[in-house]
Amino acid sequence: RFVDYNTSMGLDFVKVFRQKFATDPNVFSTQGFDIGMYFISSLYLYGTNFNAALETYKMNLVQNDFKMKETLINSGYENQNVRIIKYDKYKLVPVE
Repeated sequence: RFVDYNTSMGLDFVKVFRQKFATDPNVFSTQGFDIGMYFISSLYLYGTNFNAALETYKMNLVQNDFKMKETLINSGYENQNVRIIKYDKYKLVPVE
């Protein structure tokens, strides 16, 4: 869960957050934003049966990438996406 400040999405999020709250976002506020955007937008698009689309629903977010998978039938979903990154000359670089 890292914000890439070298992308327009990361920079735009910080600018708007600073304007609205007069402070920089932290990991929890950015996490809350991403979770809210992901689930509220899927609810908007798919209605009350949005959970049926979670395994295929994709959305560009500020610091997260969700790849939901049902753990057990009727038991819920779990994010299966994991990224390992490093900073290289002030840029986020995926570790392969």
